[in-house]
Amino acid sequence: MTDIEIAYQILHDYTYSGDQLLFELKLNKISDTKLRLGLLFELFGKSESYQVDKSKIVYMLKLQSEDILEDIMSNPDDIIEYQQYFINQLKPFVKSKSSGSSMKQLNECIQFLEWLTTIQDLENVIWSENEDISNKIKALSEPTVKTLKDILIKQEQFEEVVQMEKILNA
Repeated sequence: MTDIEIAYQILHDYTYSGDQLLFELKLNKISDTKLRLGLLFELFGKSESYQVDKSKIVYMLKLQSEDILEDIMSNPDDIIEYQQYFINQLKPFVKSKSSGSSMKQLNECIQFLEWLTTIQDLENVIWSENEDISNKIKALSEPTVKTLKDILIKQEQFEEVVQMEKILNA
């Protein structure tokens, strides 16, 4: 498994919000230091969207090389550079993952997203608390759910992906 596949898996499977040891093990499999730190800075910077505890990410950052962290922390632009590096590596990978989706799955995703537009005040609706949305998501096939997650991640709609996970794991 490549470094970007591991990073994607951490995001896709929400490893970062589960068991600390599993997160640490998967994270340490990423040999590209810049990618690994970029992932951590991404999670820290968007902790509300990812619904991750910042202290968990700070702990994971402390486990990284202190020399590297001291250099990065002395220049805040480096943090943005690492985070952007991670995003730039992730985007083509996500694009390649979603381009292999079948037309049926894409069609189901489009139908679901079109249906969502009919919900009043959608931007203020929490998906996991809305029975209609929950039922629609639960009715989607597993490959369609995966395709929909990939699309939402590609569009940086991370909160919606987290809400989908809550619904599917309830």
